[in-house]
Amino acid sequence: MTRLSREPDGSWKLVDVGPEGEVVFAGVPLALARIYDRAESLPA
Repeated sequence: MTRLSREPDGSWKLVDVGPEGEVVFAGVPLALARIYDRAESLPA
């Protein structure tokens, strides 16, 4: 997964992260491994 974030100077930063990484959504850190573990049970 590639994480894209906005830097304070207005530029964009791209970082490749693996399953051990995390994303922050609405101020809450979410482990990617936990998200992907639950994705298998979603309907197609």
